[in-house]
Amino acid sequence: MPTDIQIIEVGPRDGLQNEAVTLSTDDKLTLIDHLVDSGVARIEVVSFAHPKYVPQLADAEAVMARIDKRENVSYIGLVMNWRGWLRALDTAVDEVNVPLFASDTFNQKNQGAPTTETVDVVRAITEDAHKHGISVTATIGTAWGCPFEGEVPIDRLVETAAALADSGIDELAIADTIGVADPWSVT
Repeated sequence: MPTDIQIIEVGPRDGLQNEAVTLSTDDKLTLIDHLVDSGVARIEVVSFAHPKYVPQLADAEAVMARIDKRENVSYIGLVMNWRGWLRALDTAVDEVNVPLFASDTFNQKNQGAPTTETVDVVRAITEDAHKHGISVTATIGTAWGCPFEGEVPIDRLVETAAALADSGIDELAIADTIGVADPWSVT
């Protein structure tokens, strides 16, 4: 069992994307600076999702252009698809995180494609990212449950994880999107 853990702070992205009030770019940069000052070394700072769907994070390029990058801190951008990847590539992100979902229904509603197609997108992004020295994390959401399908079979999660491992990603994360996991189901 590992003796250490690594925390990836996602507040500047996940924490702000559904807020009714959109923070200014300056306020986002202040938040990020405070997180770095607190000792956080990996921060998901922006999303390159279409601004129509996530208007609170429409300033991703501006945030990345003005961020006070510090040594030993990795600044992560969320990319949903190839277009998002190309936007991220034009910035100074250190890593990208590509989400997909073990539930095909959820993946279709969130990504507009079945999970297997999104795995292919992850593979293409990973190949290109590695050419540019950028590492890729793939996050499998709805790993334990889906609001549309209910419990997700463990075989589905394992199958998706195996396909992602074969895609060349640098890191795999598993997410309990709707908060139904407990210690017994995680182990």
